[in-house]
Amino acid sequence: MRGIAAAQATVSRDLVRLGAARVSGPEGTRYGIPNGDAALPLDPIRGLVDAILANGVMVVVRTKAGAASTVARAIDDAGLIGALGSIAGDDTIFVAADSPRRTATLATKIRRLFG
Repeated sequence: MRGIAAAQATVSRDLVRLGAARVSGPEGTRYGIPNGDAALPLDPIRGLVDAILANGVMVVVRTKAGAASTVARAIDDAGLIGALGSIAGDDTIFVAADSPRRTATLATKIRRLFG
């Protein structure tokens, strides 16, 4: 309904790649993520990350347009030691380290996460 043209087969294939499965419910069949509160699968998310930079105070993750919130959720779900949390815009994420000494280490952990 947002003006994006796609064939049903393409949408179905993409949903399966993201880990979604067909779920039957009282309202009919729909796609859902099994254990909906579980961490996102990382394989399809890796291609959304363009760059990971650190400046001694925070880590900045640059993503494809519109992908920052998805990538930020994956970072938060990973429970990386040294990460206080993240703030996502459209294509940029700020990840706060728990101390300036750990910023470079945190950037390395995020780089490994999205390898």
